[in-house]
Amino acid sequence: MKRVMMMIAAGLLLSTTLINAQTSGEGPATGLQLKEGESAIVYYMPRTEVVIDVEYEEETQERGIFYQYSERYLAAKDVVTEDAVRYRFKSATIYTRTKADKSRAYVIPANQKMLQHCSVRLNNKGLIEGINLPIAHLAKSNDNTQKQFSQKETQKRTACEVMPLLEEQMMSGSISKMAEGTAKQIYSIRENRLNLLAGESEHTPADGEAMRLVLQEMKKQETALTRLFTGTKSIKTLHKEIAVSLESDMTNEVLFRFSKLTGVVDADDMSGEPYIINLTMHRQEYAPLADGEKMQAGSPIYQNIAGSADIRLTDGEKTIAMRSVPVAQAGVAVPLAADLFQKQDTRVVFDTRTGSVKEIIIPKSK
Repeated sequence: MKRVMMMIAAGLLLSTTLINAQTSGEGPATGLQLKEGESAIVYYMPRTEVVIDVEYEEETQERGIFYQYSERYLAAKDVVTEDAVRYRFKSATIYTRTKADKSRAYVIPANQKMLQHCSVRLNNKGLIEGINLPIAHLAKSNDNTQKQFSQKETQKRTACEVMPLLEEQMMSGSISKMAEGTAKQIYSIRENRLNLLAGESEHTPADGEAMRLVLQEMKKQETALTRLFTGTKSIKTLHKEIAVSLESDMTNEVLFRFSKLTGVVDADDMSGEPYIINLTMHRQEYAPLADGEKMQAGSPIYQNIAGSADIRLTDGEKTIAMRSVPVAQAGVAVPLAADLFQKQDTRVVFDTRTGSVKEIIIPKSK
């Protein structure tokens, strides 16, 4: 009993889910009676969640104040003529994440003799990670790595940006005159840059670094002035996560819609084009006992034999994403053999995504 209590104390240091059982009864699958207030380890089977990550672009267009004079003064063709925001669908990715299935809890009583040589470790979700794992194994996690998204934006222009015009242009009182003066300023910058590069300028920078800085500033000024004619475009990459139910099959169901004017919208929003999901569940089932056959007793340590799901997302014509994923809640729980834990230091490693055994290491007999 002393050995068992040492195991429980060590488990408290490694797990956040060691608790005192507050109700009498038996664990969901252990068949062991618990007394009120008795110390026990409670762990859960995992529950799989499927998420569709939709990646799309938001393009914002802002017209310049002189957009009507772009062709006349700059011979520009690619000109923004109206303010607008548009969205473009890029891709969709299927991935999974794991949480504890509170409907599938299992109990290891503190007085369990067959586990007197074992230490049980759970993760912070209450999922069993392994039996007799060394401390070095703490750094190794087999749980899902959450997706990280970075927001990308190009050609960003803030609303408080001041128009880079000279006083003479600002005081002209006419948009046409302002546009003409601004165009002349652009041509002057271009001419000065060519003179610098040709070595014909009266004020040539002293060295190469100074030349680079001068040319960089001239390019910045020209770009800012040119945008007053051509306008600006900024593109931002966005992500939308959509959870998928894994309770039953789905056949040609609209998961979401995509609108060029508003981006990702709900499935019942008819402003967007539909994206359709097909999902087929493959559930594990217990084999029926033969006549007269009795269920063999096992240990209170259960592994989960996960089911699976085939998922396919289309736009109605072509496949956008397709993947087969393990589904923990579509599986069955099977007890590990009691004989497995008779040897001291037998190690068992679980996959916390599915609840299945990844590895069993039985020490060699001396």
